[in-house]
Amino acid sequence: MSLYKKIARAVFAATAFFGLAACATEPSLSVAEMGMIREGDQSAIIMSYREYAGMYGASVRFMNVDTRRMYGVSMHGGDNWVNAGPDMVAVPPGRYRILTGSLYGSDVTGNLPMIAYWFDEFNVAPGEVVNIGTLRIDDINVRALPGMSDRVLNALFTLNPSQRNTYYAYTLDFSDEARVQHMLESKYPQLGVAPVQRSPATVLDRAEFERIIVESYAPGADGTMPSVQEAQTLVNEGLDRFVRESLENARGPNPTIDVPAQPLPSN
Repeated sequence: MSLYKKIARAVFAATAFFGLAACATEPSLSVAEMGMIREGDQSAIIMSYREYAGMYGASVRFMNVDTRRMYGVSMHGGDNWVNAGPDMVAVPPGRYRILTGSLYGSDVTGNLPMIAYWFDEFNVAPGEVVNIGTLRIDDINVRALPGMSDRVLNALFTLNPSQRNTYYAYTLDFSDEARVQHMLESKYPQLGVAPVQRSPATVLDRAEFERIIVESYAPGADGTMPSVQEAQTLVNEGLDRFVRESLENARGPNPTIDVPAQPLPSN
């Protein structure tokens, strides 16, 4: 995960998506949007985030699969209930996928690498308020994976000790229901639509991700070692192949999928 000190404020101020700070207490939905949801002309997505590695804020973008329009939520994962909690965004009914995301803390920001690979598309019906759950992040340390021999690690990392060797696994759960209810009662008492819980299916599981990483960093048939950059390219290719095969098994041949190349962890 890339970290850029002292630029978080500039990044968020310069981008319309980040115009709403995660700690903002003002409602994200207007009165007009809430009325359209009640009438079935509009819908909404709720998402939560739990603090990871001191990064108390998270922003996630969804893409409407048909129109390719982007919509975002900006969440606070800390324990301060005045500011902490989920966020909700009004969206047209349709099919969506999680596409990109960012984290931030005090004067620090970072991305959510490869998150587009982890979750399948999900539906939002007319008039629905869909709670997709709480985003949680876990580390996958390349050095600690079974099958990563000393030879592989020495060849890849000793010449560049600053090279980061951590990837990230993502899950969604419904552990923050109390915060969701608090947000709805305090910010949207007039909404009048009870949320439904619907997390997108997980396409990439941690064990498969770890297998792809190990295979990507392994020596070639001639015994030569890949460079870190070559290994990272193989990880991307392996993930793309696995996701496509998984979706073919779930949806049939030639599934619709739009997963852009995501930045790999770096300093």
